[in-house]
Amino acid sequence: MADKAKDTCVACKKTVYAMEKISVENKSFHENCFKCAHCKKKLSPGTYTALEDNYYCKPHYTQLFTSKGNYSEGFGKEKPTAAWTPITATYEGVDSAKKTGDKKEEAKPEVKPAGPPGPPGPPPPAPPPVDLSSNDGGESGGSTNAHAAALEAIRTGGHQLRHLSKEERKQKPVSSVVPGDAKPKSATVTKAEPSNVKKGLPELKLEGLKWLIRYQEGVAEPIKIAITDMKQSITINDCSKCTVIVQGKSTNISVVNCKEVGVIFDDIIATVEVVRSQKLQIQANGKVAQIAVDKSSGVDIFIQSEHGKEVEIVSSISDSINVNFPGATEDDDPIEFPVPSQFTSTIKKGHLETHPVEHV
Repeated sequence: MADKAKDTCVACKKTVYAMEKISVENKSFHENCFKCAHCKKKLSPGTYTALEDNYYCKPHYTQLFTSKGNYSEGFGKEKPTAAWTPITATYEGVDSAKKTGDKKEEAKPEVKPAGPPGPPGPPPPAPPPVDLSSNDGGESGGSTNAHAAALEAIRTGGHQLRHLSKEERKQKPVSSVVPGDAKPKSATVTKAEPSNVKKGLPELKLEGLKWLIRYQEGVAEPIKIAITDMKQSITINDCSKCTVIVQGKSTNISVVNCKEVGVIFDDIIATVEVVRSQKLQIQANGKVAQIAVDKSSGVDIFIQSEHGKEVEIVSSISDSINVNFPGATEDDDPIEFPVPSQFTSTIKKGHLETHPVEHV
């Protein structure tokens, strides 16, 4: 029997067997080859963060990200704005108009209005009669002569034949004649949207007490929000690959439908809410009452102060949530705890008991 196909390690390009195999994002690694790209420390499926086919331990991923506030410079790549080139345009039409502005416009020939349409032209010549007397082959010969005569009539009448495609053959003929009893169709009226709101254009504005950040994508510099009233709230919608820094004490922060976004804040009175988002980094420099994660994946929460450790974390229909906070001393590595996403439920004495699954 033929041997089964063997996997190849993505890092060393050598064969990897089941006993020493680690599968990450449909890729195979040796246990010793799956390392952090920065510190070369061995990783496991639950302690890594991926960025463009590179894998990092979460402490260094956070350190590299916060050093520059973007996903380029901190990871050894060129700043995206460095590749931009200014676009210059010359307006020859405007310059020439300025130079010849004092000249009079050339006189245009007077166009007289067209009169009533004339009588229709003569019809095309009729096809020549088909000579059926010169039938050499019975019925088949007569059919051949008639066909040849029809082709000759089309040729002399100036008509052109064109091969139709399959799509054209399927289309029904459209008549240009409108029946007298036909009723005109009513036009479809579409309600126009306000000119100041265009879907897809980046938005950053304060509406009353609500900051709205929307459609920000690939912004190299951090987006800084200075809170002037603690009643103000921040809503971040449909953003990707950017960082938002909230300076001051505010009511709450909502992050909805975002990907690869970092949110750094000081103090939040109520809740930081994350909904339908992926690969987020939430950093609390001060105190926050609650962090709620719903229908999201890959959310890293970083608590930077002792007051922040009093936070309540609520998760639902989410996975790969990790909570990080500093060690006992400055020299200690950050401490990381995964938030359970799997649970077991059992019925005991008429009650349902649920506990998180513990992986030993």
